[in-house]
Amino acid sequence: MDAGQLHTMVENIKSDIFGEFDPSVVGGMFAGLDHDQIGGFDH
Repeated sequence: MDAGQLHTMVENIKSDIFGEFDPSVVGGMFAGLDHDQIGGFDH
């Protein structure tokens, strides 16, 4: 997946659902994004 696809996927997952993911999965998703993309997510 490219960074744009990862951003779209992470952006569309409700924040309370992240706690249900294996930490390595979430870490892997965010590892594919750059600082500006992560900083652009809504709280």
